[in-house]
Amino acid sequence: MNFCSIESGGSSFSSKLWGFHEKIFNVSIQAKTDQVCIIFHPGGIRNFTDIPYEVLLDTPDVFTAIFGEESNDFLEQVFETNDLAKRTALLEHFLCKRIVNLDQKTASAWAVHQILKHNGNIKIGLLSKELRINNSTLYKHFINHVGQTPKDFIKTARFRSALSLLKQQNPASLTDISYSSNYYDQSHFIKEFLHFTNCTPKAIRNNAVVEQEKLIWINNLQ
Repeated sequence: MNFCSIESGGSSFSSKLWGFHEKIFNVSIQAKTDQVCIIFHPGGIRNFTDIPYEVLLDTPDVFTAIFGEESNDFLEQVFETNDLAKRTALLEHFLCKRIVNLDQKTASAWAVHQILKHNGNIKIGLLSKELRINNSTLYKHFINHVGQTPKDFIKTARFRSALSLLKQQNPASLTDISYSSNYYDQSHFIKEFLHFTNCTPKAIRNNAVVEQEKLIWINNLQ
């Protein structure tokens, strides 16, 4: 399980790229905090920078690394604004002006689209064949551009598809969801949910809350 503790600090800004996590986050907030979270489409950060993903993960101030020192003045403007709608508008304007579309034609961008389109029901070999590259090259593209291996991203896409089905107003049975989400059987379905969330699909159905379409909070089960 990932654990994040937020404690008192200075008044300066800091930024971090969290990347993909295959375990739920437990967050402990020990002080007043003011944060902004930007959620990128898989591989979407490539529209702003060509800095390798693994480098960004280890960068202590990733926002400045991507957008330069002048971005500190912008962040000050954002955090001086208490209205959330105005903050959103400022961020959208800032980011839209800085889109450089570096990955429009990359192998990983096309492969990500195909994986999401098929909800993870696609073979890595087929992706490589369609792109006319070998599996090793596709792997390197994903690590650099997406932050996950193709295999792990397929698991993530399949999990998100099943999670969406679980939280529908009139959801199907767990057995039907497991097969429609391309799990081998219900045992495989439960195993992967435990891997990602430490909860069974049934517990998720009863205790998860959907916010902002695809942002899902799992209530404390203890």
